[in-house]
Amino acid sequence: MKYLTILLVLISQLSYAQSTSLDKIISDIEIQEDTVMSVYNWITDNIKYDVSKMESMTERRRPSKSGSKTEAEHKQQLLDKVISKKKGVCEDYALLFHEIMTDLGYQSIVVEGMSRNQQGNVQKRIGHAWNALKVDGEWKLYDLTWGAGHINDRKKFVKKYSTEWYEVDPNEMRKSHLPFDPMWQLSAAPINYKQFEDGTDVSDVENKMDYTALIDTHFSSDEKTQILAQIERSKTIGDDIRLLSKWQKYMQQKADLYDIFSQPDIIQAASDNCNAATDLYNECQKKGRAKNYEGKKWNPDYSKAKMIEAKSKLESAISSLESLSIDDSKAKRKISRFVTQAERLLKRVDTEIDYIDKLVKR
Repeated sequence: MKYLTILLVLISQLSYAQSTSLDKIISDIEIQEDTVMSVYNWITDNIKYDVSKMESMTERRRPSKSGSKTEAEHKQQLLDKVISKKKGVCEDYALLFHEIMTDLGYQSIVVEGMSRNQQGNVQKRIGHAWNALKVDGEWKLYDLTWGAGHINDRKKFVKKYSTEWYEVDPNEMRKSHLPFDPMWQLSAAPINYKQFEDGTDVSDVENKMDYTALIDTHFSSDEKTQILAQIERSKTIGDDIRLLSKWQKYMQQKADLYDIFSQPDIIQAASDNCNAATDLYNECQKKGRAKNYEGKKWNPDYSKAKMIEAKSKLESAISSLESLSIDDSKAKRKISRFVTQAERLLKRVDTEIDYIDKLVKR
């Protein structure tokens, strides 16, 4: 049943397990006195930039992925690939650094935004990703992709280690990097897209941004609140910016589904019951109805008992889904569709029970 697959996809998006290969990477890193520098050095030395993947992203704006893949599964897939192949693009460098530093106990985030190319022009077709990390109580910026090397005119990766992109001064970083969320400029007076494009380093923001307080609030809030706040702040960057609009749309979709993802136990129970009911119904059709319930095992009494069991499971699933506390209208519509499909199967089960009853009375 299609809706069962969708439910399973929803619950699988809630989290993803840390790759065992990540543990191996961490054990392979020779941690020196400066832990952050040790990780930075290992990644920039061992991970090669994947030019072919970058070109495919330029063509499609993002690597294609199966519709059955959730965001969590996609992230795990990215992490596994960059570790096993020792190559990746900016989001892979940033994700690997983030996962390692988080595992080592640091507060970290992958920053998404726009950047300039080597010629100094704003990249308008493809976004960029880098990192913000809290070290000794202070947020600092890193770009491991640029620290590892660059792409030459022949579209070949040239490995060229640099510490220029290690703990970058925020005022220097924003000359070439523009976060979609201005909070991650780590500036009291963040610039907008036009100022970034023009190379203007002076902001005309009247109300200063207390980014330290905003970051503290961000990490103390639930995910939905974080997402909505990020979207709202991003509006100050500008309008009609293709990459920014695409990112805002993606973040809004995440917010729309948060109410569902935040109640995994209910969804898991409903999914289990729907799966079990579907299996019972299909088996009854194949082994009972196909032989008009004249089989030795799948006789009327046994078959009816199985259909009553399926009915009970479906009713429980429907009741569970309807009990979900959801404010978002889009999320409500999604759950409503699942409930409708479960009710359709329930009607077929009721029809089968009636048929068995009539068969017995003949």
